[in-house]
Amino acid sequence: MTDSSDQLLEEARDAYLGTKGPRDVDKALDLCQQADEQGNFEATRLLGTFYEDGIGVDQDTNRALELYKKAVEGGFAHAFYNMGNLFFKQQDFKTALDHWAHGAECGDAYCVVSLGLCFEEGRVVERDLEEAVRLYEHAADAENSEGQIRLAICYRDGIGVDPDIQKMNELLEAAKSQNHPFAWYELGRQMLSGDESAEQVVASPAMPFFEKAAELGQIEAMEVCGEVLCMGPQADYKKGVPFLEHAAMAESPRAKYILAILLASGKGVPINLDKAHQLCESAATAGEPNAMRMLGLMHERGDGIDADAAIAKKWYQRAADAGDEIARQRLAEMG
Repeated sequence: MTDSSDQLLEEARDAYLGTKGPRDVDKALDLCQQADEQGNFEATRLLGTFYEDGIGVDQDTNRALELYKKAVEGGFAHAFYNMGNLFFKQQDFKTALDHWAHGAECGDAYCVVSLGLCFEEGRVVERDLEEAVRLYEHAADAENSEGQIRLAICYRDGIGVDPDIQKMNELLEAAKSQNHPFAWYELGRQMLSGDESAEQVVASPAMPFFEKAAELGQIEAMEVCGEVLCMGPQADYKKGVPFLEHAAMAESPRAKYILAILLASGKGVPINLDKAHQLCESAATAGEPNAMRMLGLMHERGDGIDADAAIAKKWYQRAADAGDEIARQRLAEMG
């Protein structure tokens, strides 16, 4: 590996992320290939992710696996993490665990965290919460933000340890210093009681935390920002709608439901009942109770679709079964 290959890798990252200009995936791929050819095994691993996810190339998991193996053989242990993830996605949990175990033995903290999750969930291995906590602590001590987050959740929810809000906040602050999106989101959430109105959330000290988390890609934060900005009395649709759109593209049922409301009412966006129905149906199918009720109403009234009382009752019933009182009332009124 040469200084030149390190520079190529850095430029590849900049091109991929768009940190120093417009995002350019093709340029990132080319630079990554050049760095790989010069023996930079970190670039080899990164190149594997391009093939695994089909970024700038046709998706090819076999090629991705070849590149991950090459990186591991070159001494870049973090590629064990990618190999484990690849097999995990293929539902081959035993092979995934084996790769993470190898990576953990080589000192890769992300592999340590993945092993911890296996013990926490009882996947492949017998469930052992104390072992999960031990592994999270090991990763957190190595200043790995994922380990800090998993350990913080353990202290928040009492998983394998006694609940300890102070320790949770210390770990979240440590992860926040590394710009972990969940840390920003959770610290913001801890500032609220849960009873605030949308307007109160927007004006609260928590809002900048949610916005930062959303900027970093945290889906729940996008949902919160979009909803409170678009559904409060002082709605800011210009700022809020993009949050909802990004979350909806990430398959957030809640964001799809809120967007459906806006599209059906024409608030902040042009009225589009067909798109509203599509989003509402997708959110309802994914289990969002409010979307089930809204979908029932759309079928009952024929909003952008043919009215159909039978379909309306079906969705009202599903919403009622999920605890929606308004849907239960509508069912009673429809008879």
